[in-house]
Amino acid sequence: MTQTGDDQQRRSPAGPLPLSGCAVVLTRPAGSETEALADLRRLGAEACNLPVIDLQPLPISQALLTGLEAAELADAVVFASPAAVQFCFLHKADFAPRGSVFAQGPGTQQALAARAIAALVPTAGFTSEDLLELPWFQQVAGKSVVRIGGRGGREELVETLLARRAKAQAVAVYERQTAYLGPSQIQALASMVDPLLVITSAETLHSLPGLLPEKLRQHLRAGRILVSSPRLAHLAQHAGFARISVAASAVWADLRASLLGLA
Repeated sequence: MTQTGDDQQRRSPAGPLPLSGCAVVLTRPAGSETEALADLRRLGAEACNLPVIDLQPLPISQALLTGLEAAELADAVVFASPAAVQFCFLHKADFAPRGSVFAQGPGTQQALAARAIAALVPTAGFTSEDLLELPWFQQVAGKSVVRIGGRGGREELVETLLARRAKAQAVAVYERQTAYLGPSQIQALASMVDPLLVITSAETLHSLPGLLPEKLRQHLRAGRILVSSPRLAHLAQHAGFARISVAASAVWADLRASLLGLA
């Protein structure tokens, strides 16, 4: 990644890197953290990733295929995440939506673009609430909308669209499972001084404590936490965190900007 002007201004040629001395703990699913970790280390941070949640495709079933066929024929299909794109096409390689396509974030938009599908995203924020503010979703009575995502995810979008008299449904193509953290990952976390934990999902916030020994849980709660929404900030407070900061969104550029601001 090319250094931005802001990064260059924060250090002189002989000075420290912007995140020098910072210990950052990401909590991304395995395989999705590579670029972010490399970026953090280029900025001088000590960084590790704890893949708290493992994403697995749901078993193929007639109900799942019927749901994807309904999505192809719908007036609009909404992809909740890059994983939703990945597992949708794993289950149905020739998936071809005929209606409008929406993505809940630029990462999801890019995943669709890689498959030659143009998708619209909210201009401000990437939650279901932000998506519902788009003009297309204001007059949806009688229209069919399918949201493709993971099992057990938030269904704010579908519930609101049903209230607006749309024919809305959710199709789950993957599920979240609590991952296993090995001794080396536990040790890497334990060795960090004042770690800054980055959380972008409620599932991760809920599952992480159960994977750690009590002393390490206390170590994390005493440190700083960066979350990607006010809703997560509220949950983090109830989970015992006190030093909470909120990024503009879960998009890496927004998380990165917040980390630089906290350094």
